[in-house]
Amino acid sequence: MEQGVWSRVMGQGQGAWSRATRGARPKLLLLSFDGFRWDYVDRVPTPNFHALMKEGSIVEQVENAYITKTFPDHYTLVTGLHAETHGIVGNEMYDPDLNASFSMETHSAYEPRWWAGAEPLWVTNQKQGGRSGGVMWPGSDVEIGGAYPSRYLPYNASLSFERRVETMVAWLMGEGPGDGVRSVQGGVDFGVLYWEEPDESGHSLGPENPLMDAVIADIDDKLGFLRNELRKKGLYLLSMVFEPLSIKKISGSQGAPNLSFNQSIRVQTLHHGQDQRALQRCQGQDCRPTQGWNGLQDHRQAAW
Repeated sequence: MEQGVWSRVMGQGQGAWSRATRGARPKLLLLSFDGFRWDYVDRVPTPNFHALMKEGSIVEQVENAYITKTFPDHYTLVTGLHAETHGIVGNEMYDPDLNASFSMETHSAYEPRWWAGAEPLWVTNQKQGGRSGGVMWPGSDVEIGGAYPSRYLPYNASLSFERRVETMVAWLMGEGPGDGVRSVQGGVDFGVLYWEEPDESGHSLGPENPLMDAVIADIDDKLGFLRNELRKKGLYLLSMVFEPLSIKKISGSQGAPNLSFNQSIRVQTLHHGQDQRALQRCQGQDCRPTQGWNGLQDHRQAAW
């Protein structure tokens, strides 16, 4: 399976920012539309995406980190490390050394011990005298290395994209009360902002479903809202990295294939009780063969 991501750096660079805010620290916003497949941008009219592509620059192919799930990849983006190094190897996972389980859907996701394998950019920025802001980015509402972002929002899936943007823009301007547990005075100079779509719709509808066209168009509208909010505050020249996670090709076909329940495999017919252990719950199933796992115990640094 060949996989990749599109990464776009948008804005006008350091020189333009310096002219807009003379003497201030440069500002950087990292934005994620989760599950934005590589070809979505050309599937329907997306004027806001194409405007930013024209104004800034685009990297057309990047190999994304395995495992391609939300929490592992988003922590990779802010640490520069692969999942087996930073430790967030799944949205749900079990650690035999801790004899404990992690799930993005439970309070375990807020336990610092799971995130201690790496230092995210917002912590590094603050160590260098900067101020960081986190809006729903995986891990940005967790105490990591003894620190939270200077300003952050506890995760709330019901909070609209528009409200998330308004909050981040206020923080960039040094406005508004601290919405998180911890807040500092002054504007943030590094922010991370996450939106769950089109990933959720892509999973429920299927990426090739014609109903996804409206979802993609809505994402473009949301990007337009962000652009307008930045313009209104004189922030449009800040540097912005847009990082959609996407499957590039599967077996030579463009995009992920549509699946049929009539073509599914009954896992019960393939394993024998104690021979395997389920590792996480998802649309598919990750399993660990007990015999193979036992054979690796003398090689704990092996990656597989």
